[in-house]
Amino acid sequence: MTVRKPFIHGIFGIYSRAIYIDAFDKHSDLMNSTSDSLPDSIPVAQAHALAAKIFNEAKQQLRQQHFQEAYSRFHGLLQAVKAGKFSPPPTQKRELEQLAWQVQPLWWAKLTHGIVSLRRCTAADAAFYQQCYQNKDFAQRFNRQNAWSGDLAQALNKYGNAAPAQVGLLLWIICVRDQPVGLASLSSIDQANSRAEFSIGIPGNPPPGVAHKASLIALHFAYFMLGLNKLYTYVYADNQKAIADTARLGFREEGILHEHFFLPPDGFVTVHSFGLTRRQAQENAALVRTVKRRINQDWLFSVKNKNGNTSQ
Repeated sequence: MTVRKPFIHGIFGIYSRAIYIDAFDKHSDLMNSTSDSLPDSIPVAQAHALAAKIFNEAKQQLRQQHFQEAYSRFHGLLQAVKAGKFSPPPTQKRELEQLAWQVQPLWWAKLTHGIVSLRRCTAADAAFYQQCYQNKDFAQRFNRQNAWSGDLAQALNKYGNAAPAQVGLLLWIICVRDQPVGLASLSSIDQANSRAEFSIGIPGNPPPGVAHKASLIALHFAYFMLGLNKLYTYVYADNQKAIADTARLGFREEGILHEHFFLPPDGFVTVHSFGLTRRQAQENAALVRTVKRRINQDWLFSVKNKNGNTSQ
């Protein structure tokens, strides 16, 4: 597992526009796609046979990395289930929901608020990625392991086009006015447990508040767009500023992992483990106010059911 350090700048900006989502570029209409759904009037046996055929075709497209087409079919089948056109067994319905989640267009979205945006990495980002790690202070704080091996451009192209939930990594390039300034990621994506590791790093001296706003955009995306339940992060024990900044962002320290990672030439390295669940984020009044002020998002739209569980 890669250790990364959050570079978080707690200076507030003045932008109040909503987050703009550009998913699959010109194909964001796929979010409401009903293609390949079942006809309105069809016998039950025929409906199940047709649904099985569409499901198998979608999984084949998924294996071929035709994510848009696969999502269209998965989503169409879920719409058919919702409309009562067929009733798959619970295990099959769960698999259908999981696969649709893995390839939903949001994973490929460019997230923009004001002048700050987070976008997927591309092969063209190789020079910027190398530039970041040539900054020794950045590498020491963000990730002390070797950042890559082999063809970097090829690796960035692979991860920029892959389905993050399947490869376990969503790597963003943080941009200001479309110019790259830093890196952020969701890694160790765990669909079964609805969690991921969050990391953000900006080398040099970025404009005030950029890393903080980028962090809030990423948190909103993870909790309220993807629906993840928890984010966590590791911070090197000798990085006291990052420890304080992570806590100010709302993350709660969950423990100190002594000599947890072996990272030559430093040897065994101790890290602080921080975590933040969606419920904890919503119960943090200061964080909720900050999110509303900085990215104009309301995190208090959820209500608690009679069992005390949070639902949207």
